[in-house]
Amino acid sequence: FATKHFKHLQKKTKETNRKKQGLRVTEADVLEKLEKMEADDGSDERLKMAVLYFLTRVIRGRTRNAYFIEPFILQAVDDLDFCNKFPWGRYTFDDCMKEIFHLR
Repeated sequence: FATKHFKHLQKKTKETNRKKQGLRVTEADVLEKLEKMEADDGSDERLKMAVLYFLTRVIRGRTRNAYFIEPFILQAVDDLDFCNKFPWGRYTFDDCMKEIFHLR
């Protein structure tokens, strides 16, 4: 899903034998894409983009506006059933604990 919609944000490497760095998608990229999508195109694409925006803005929200979205989040939105069942509260709690420990 993410590769399909954000292919232009794939970081390219100069050497052909090196692995690709992955997508470099920000919250602003997701919002821009979501606003451009049609409201009812008959697919789950817009819903997935809305879920991606929710996850990046609310669940994994950061104080910096230009951080790159984690690959796990970009992959998770491809399966909406997975997103419904995943323990986002625990995931967020663990991240908060890492941040507190890091600051301490």
